[in-house]
Amino acid sequence: NGINDLTCIRASIMKKLINYLYCGEKDSLQYEEACELYYAADKYETLSLKEACMKDLLSLLDVNNASPMLSLAYRHSDDAFKEQIMDFISKNFNSIVNTETWIELTDQDAKLAAL
Repeated sequence: NGINDLTCIRASIMKKLINYLYCGEKDSLQYEEACELYYAADKYETLSLKEACMKDLLSLLDVNNASPMLSLAYRHSDDAFKEQIMDFISKNFNSIVNTETWIELTDQDAKLAAL
């Protein structure tokens, strides 16, 4: 029908997306903002912004957010992103396996956690 649903993207994130489209600039982002902007960049097929957000997210990768970040990469079919997160998880598995986020991931998506 040619109509885009913008309700799933916060106004502040949409503003960052539009700023990137018009100015080619992206501010440094906190974790949640980077996840949301990554989602928006993927939704609107802004691949350079999606890659920039991926780099921001990877710089923030730690044992507590590795599981939700893996889920994000998986939902967006981003194999390069997923591979880097899985490498981090395999190197830090003993620390990650006991985190609340890993336990949630295994409960919600055991297939993904088994990768």
